[in-house]
Amino acid sequence: MRLGPRLRRATLRLRPVIEVGALVFVLGLLPFSTCVSQRLFHLPCPGCGMTRAVKALVLGRWRESLAFHPLALPLLLGLGATFAVAAGLPDDDPRFERWRDGALRLAGFALGVVWVARLAGVLPRV
Repeated sequence: MRLGPRLRRATLRLRPVIEVGALVFVLGLLPFSTCVSQRLFHLPCPGCGMTRAVKALVLGRWRESLAFHPLALPLLLGLGATFAVAAGLPDDDPRFERWRDGALRLAGFALGVVWVARLAGVLPRV
């Protein structure tokens, strides 16, 4: 099966994200926690609960997803938007790199805020 040029462009641009996503998917199938931070330090990492939150979203369990990680839906929507931008902009267009870098900074900041809120007891640990 051949990919269309836009889908191929987006896949190549987002290859690292796709690879990490595949690894997280496989780890999510395991019947135990795979979070190194949780296992070694008994502290949640910034992404703790994200795999379970995405799984709950896929199953239509919105409240459960929100309880596991409040950023699951916004990050998935951002990933979808990034895929659309990656597919739509030409190969040599510098706007993709600016979009990607901005999206990564915003996601990192938001994950940091949720993490600090969990450590401070404002949000429950999962």
